[in-house]
Amino acid sequence: MKKWPLIPILLGMVISAACTRKDQAAIAEQAIPQTPEETIRLYQSFLDQNDFEQAKSISTAKEAERLNEIALIVAAESQDSTRTVSRFLKLQCALAQDTARCACTIQDQYETYDTDFILVRLRNRWLIDASPQEEILFDEEELEHVLDGMLEQIH
Repeated sequence: MKKWPLIPILLGMVISAACTRKDQAAIAEQAIPQTPEETIRLYQSFLDQNDFEQAKSISTAKEAERLNEIALIVAAESQDSTRTVSRFLKLQCALAQDTARCACTIQDQYETYDTDFILVRLRNRWLIDASPQEEILFDEEELEHVLDGMLEQIH
């Protein structure tokens, strides 16, 4: 009854797990956006996939509250119908100290629209903040109407 073959296997598993954690930490560190533009692109990619938790990770508390409300509404819809693929046609940011105001033109599979993002720099990280117009939360009936219209276009 030899136990030697198990030791290299276990050792390999321990080394592999340690490397995986180290690689994940390196990837997470690299994934931190360094500019307002990078932050907006990452944020929009999270929204496109309905990954509100990840979007909140690069948002202020005020924006996270807004995302919670949007997530509740989206959860009631078919997930496939709410996923989008956005492409930035324009993304220009103006910086004033630790605040950035960015004007964007975004195109998805349904429409092309203009929107603004406000970002604040906290602890050397750019975070999406709820813009004053976004602080007015969506009326649930209005949003359902928009989502129903999107569903009709798909079918």
